[in-house]
Amino acid sequence: MCARGADRHHGPTCVIGVNARNLKTLHVDRDTFAKVAPSIPDHIVKVAASAVRGPQDLIAYADHGADAVLVGEALVTGPDPRTAVADLVAAGIRPSMRQSQD
Repeated sequence: MCARGADRHHGPTCVIGVNARNLKTLHVDRDTFAKVAPSIPDHIVKVAASAVRGPQDLIAYADHGADAVLVGEALVTGPDPRTAVADLVAAGIRPSMRQSQD
């Protein structure tokens, strides 16, 4: 998906989401993003979608080039969504995940 005019200085912003969950079978393959991400051009925002159980999955997706993650599972399966969000945010501020912002 590309949003026209999203950034006047840099042109359209394009986003590709890679879903770890097969929507027909509901089978989850957490390696799907790692397999697909290398074929996505660098100028496209890469979103790892589904199967984030906690900070370890967020970090793994980031290590494979995810610019963003779509989180749902970690929030609906755990007993404390507030703590789950805090843990994910804390994992998201680690230095190796901020490379593009520095």
